[in-house]
Amino acid sequence: MRRILLWLSVILLTLSCTLDVSFVDEEAQVNSVLDTYDTASANEDEELFFSIFSDTGFITGFGLAENEIWNSYIDFEKDMKVMFEVAADIKTTSRNRVVEIHESGAIAFFREILDIDFTVQGNKFQRYGVRFSGVMKKSNSDWKIVQFHFSLPFTAG
Repeated sequence: MRRILLWLSVILLTLSCTLDVSFVDEEAQVNSVLDTYDTASANEDEELFFSIFSDTGFITGFGLAENEIWNSYIDFEKDMKVMFEVAADIKTTSRNRVVEIHESGAIAFFREILDIDFTVQGNKFQRYGVRFSGVMKKSNSDWKIVQFHFSLPFTAG
């Protein structure tokens, strides 16, 4: 009986360690997707940019402008293509990133602060302290953003 309990304990311990390691791997993959956002923006690489978002039809997101509310991948893609046409010299810097993997291992939650510099028609713009949060879903071993929200902190006065 003791041998059986000992073997069960070893098996359970092994499984729990395996799960922890896989979540570390999943977190690294999610971080890589978020890093890809910065890289794709800086390189103005539309294909790479869109590759990190779910294209299954469902995506929901809020941008910084009042009219930037997306409820489908098609609408989001259309608006972002316009952004890539008019914006240049895009640079995003991420800080204070937090990634949490759901116990299922198939959903991830993230939040970070972005400092964004870009140029539109020769005019330079800066948006510092942009809050970027969202949800990713793992599909076919790839993490894709399915929900996101950009916001700026309110400054009184």
